[in-house]
Amino acid sequence: MKKSFTAFAILLSVILSACALRKGPTASADSSSASSGPEVATTLPDSGGPVSDSGGGSTVDPSSSASEIVLADKGKTFTFHVGDSFLLNLGADVYDWEVTIDNQNVFAMKMGVMVIQGAQGIYDALTPGTATLTAVGNPQCLQSSPPCGMPTVLFKITLIVQ
Repeated sequence: MKKSFTAFAILLSVILSACALRKGPTASADSSSASSGPEVATTLPDSGGPVSDSGGGSTVDPSSSASEIVLADKGKTFTFHVGDSFLLNLGADVYDWEVTIDNQNVFAMKMGVMVIQGAQGIYDALTPGTATLTAVGNPQCLQSSPPCGMPTVLFKITLIVQ
């Protein structure tokens, strides 16, 4: 039953991504994220799940308006146009996420919109500029007794609006 629900959630995510209205972002690898120093003191365990790394920058289909940003996009830079949006979908199976954007004049979460299970929200490009989206993922098993020893995960991307 859980596999059926997971398959349904993935299918729904693909369908929502295909129902785009405007031009979407392009993504590129951010070389500055590799030297972030002590700021990134956490690690991402290899879950063997759907997260994959293609080993370089990728381009998001420019014909889609509501692109999806996922955990595998960690450290990338995305370029948008005013009015574009994306779905932040880091999952909710392992981590509880706390998302912040350092410049909410440039990008802000769309309020009052329901998103698929596991997603953290839809974000809109408001004005030209640059913002950093940071998400801290605390393992859900920290709430168990005894708590697990999994590390906290830091997810960070750069958002540029032109």
